[in-house]
Amino acid sequence: MKINKCNPIENIDIQIVPLIDVVFCILTFFLLAALQFTRQQVIEIDLPQAFTGNSPEVNLKPDKRNVLPITINAIGQVFIERESVTKKILGERLKHYLTKNPQGLIILHASRSSTYNDVIATLDILRQAGGDHVALGVIPGSPEKFQ
Repeated sequence: MKINKCNPIENIDIQIVPLIDVVFCILTFFLLAALQFTRQQVIEIDLPQAFTGNSPEVNLKPDKRNVLPITINAIGQVFIERESVTKKILGERLKHYLTKNPQGLIILHASRSSTYNDVIATLDILRQAGGDHVALGVIPGSPEKFQ
């Protein structure tokens, strides 16, 4: 085998810029994918249990599944869905909701440790806004837990 020593030796270079571009594209993909899997802020409440509790969606017709959840946490803050609201804004938003959905169901989730006064004040606001279809959210329990 004859080796030609007259040809200059070619230098082999590793191009780092395209490698960095590919790594950043992969990193961006994983960051965006991870953001899609994160949950929204959840309101932590400890609902009371009731033996006769059931899901209100079971008793509704398919055209009346328009439900608005209202939550009262342990310190008395009121939330519409996951948005914290004041009592004044609560009344306005309820009137707006009930004008658009006259047969809409309002579910009041009150924490087990919230005060009775907070629940009654919120129910009073619901009544003033015209909310006649209000359900109280509970955790359905089994009969052996109550004996």
